[in-house]
Amino acid sequence: WEKIKDIIVKTILCGHHSIKTAFDEDVSSDYNCYKLFGLDVLLDENLKPWLLEVNNFPTLNHKSLDRHVNEQMIAEMFNILGFHITKPINDNKKTALMDKTSLVSLIEFDPQMY
Repeated sequence: WEKIKDIIVKTILCGHHSIKTAFDEDVSSDYNCYKLFGLDVLLDENLKPWLLEVNNFPTLNHKSLDRHVNEQMIAEMFNILGFHITKPINDNKKTALMDKTSLVSLIEFDPQMY
């Protein structure tokens, strides 16, 4: 894991100037601004990690084939940031929340994720 973390840190540092420039131009408050990158790493037969690509906008579409992985990752990202995913709510309350906030769907706690 240390080698993978090393690759990730070095990759982010390589793009730090561009990331910082975009942040300064587009963001008025860093209180609620987060950036999620997708890094694809391949391990060879000696378990040496190789960076394949960096996704600046990883696919998080709710209809994606990767949804079962993405939902866990999004929930964990929010947990790290201190926004804990709620327990499931009943359908009436869910519909009311979605109508009130104009959301298409809600991410809820799923015990199978942990």
